[in-house]
Amino acid sequence: MEENKKTERKVIRISRKKLIWGIVVLVLILIAGGYIYIRNSAKTGRYPMYESVGSLDSSFKSTSNSIMPSRPYDDNYRYQNQNPSITDTREFLKTSYNSTLKTRDVSGVTTQVKNTIKAADGRVDNFYSSEKYGRISFVVAKSKFEAFKNEIEGIVHKKLYTESISSENLLGEKQGIEGQLSDANQSLDSLISQRTELTNSHNKTSSSLSKDLDRINGELSKLSDNMLVEKNAQTLISLQNQKTLLNGQYADEKQKLIEENKNYVVTKQNLDQMISGESGSIKNIKKQDGQFTDNIETVNGYIVIEWCSFWEMATIFSPVHPTLVIIILIIVSIIGFRKRLPKVVIEK
Repeated sequence: MEENKKTERKVIRISRKKLIWGIVVLVLILIAGGYIYIRNSAKTGRYPMYESVGSLDSSFKSTSNSIMPSRPYDDNYRYQNQNPSITDTREFLKTSYNSTLKTRDVSGVTTQVKNTIKAADGRVDNFYSSEKYGRISFVVAKSKFEAFKNEIEGIVHKKLYTESISSENLLGEKQGIEGQLSDANQSLDSLISQRTELTNSHNKTSSSLSKDLDRINGELSKLSDNMLVEKNAQTLISLQNQKTLLNGQYADEKQKLIEENKNYVVTKQNLDQMISGESGSIKNIKKQDGQFTDNIETVNGYIVIEWCSFWEMATIFSPVHPTLVIIILIIVSIIGFRKRLPKVVIEK
């Protein structure tokens, strides 16, 4: 019967100094590798530098400022800072949406997102795409938002999709527009009333002055007739004095009528201009109200498409972190194959 031969383990002898230097070199290699990976990721667009794409940065900023509520009327307007009354329970919700899609094919998913926006009759406001990063700012109708969101969510696996939806009630803004419109209508009514009163007063005054002029003119006509037949010198002098007095009165009344007509024309022109301006303000306020309605009936947002490495996918999908799995596999391998592994002896 043959004896079982024991397999002798190979012995590797290494000095402590070499071991320490080896560990130091390994750590430096890991640090350098991590630095190079992060730097290359930034250059390839994993973390895009918007300052390198010029106007794209400012356009994205303008779009994000646009996900926040607009103030089309004067910020100093007296309705601006008033809190809506609790008795007004109306809701004018402005919805904003953003999501992140992780994928191995950034270009393909970005194109698919653009096509989905167009299919929902939406509008692409800003677009950026690189090998490992994409971003699209958009606007879609609120009535089509739910279907649109479901389409976007279905592009990638649910674990590779995250979203954020927010809504703000713009009741204060609506009340501000309504307040402006109410004040403008009251001002317009007041101006029209002033113009009507001005016209009535002018007609009354000019009619009275015209009657006085007719009366004086009639008296002058009678005096002239009397002077033609009068022979007495003293009486003629008296009639002439009366005529002079009446001519003075006629001139005064005539001047009053001229001034009245002049003042009326100037005042009416001013009122007409103010009425025209107030009518224009009402038209603009109604336009703002229409823009407000358009604003709350749309959803603004942006969608980010990020490149995902196999390691990230493993981290996302695995119930246990991959690092722990690797450690367990290493331990199991060491235990299972420890007799076959060389024996390491550290020498001084």
